[in-house]
Amino acid sequence: MRLPHLESPASPMPFFNPEEPLLRRKHHALDIQDLCGLLKIDLKWGSRKFYSALYTRVDQAILLWGLLTLGMFSLAQFLPWSWQG
Repeated sequence: MRLPHLESPASPMPFFNPEEPLLRRKHHALDIQDLCGLLKIDLKWGSRKFYSALYTRVDQAILLWGLLTLGMFSLAQFLPWSWQG
């Protein structure tokens, strides 16, 4: 039985486009599925705006997961409990 010859791709990671920035701002024109569950936060004092952001459901899930893991690891690191009994 002969195995098929696999050609190597031109780039080691063909799904990665080096022309695209790794971090960029969110598009102002969101898709219809992103508008469902959208959370808008505006923090202002009087007429001065301190922070304004839109959070989609994916953003909210990532923030929630980050807060949960921060809490778990902080508790494990700083509380004087022993798991050994």
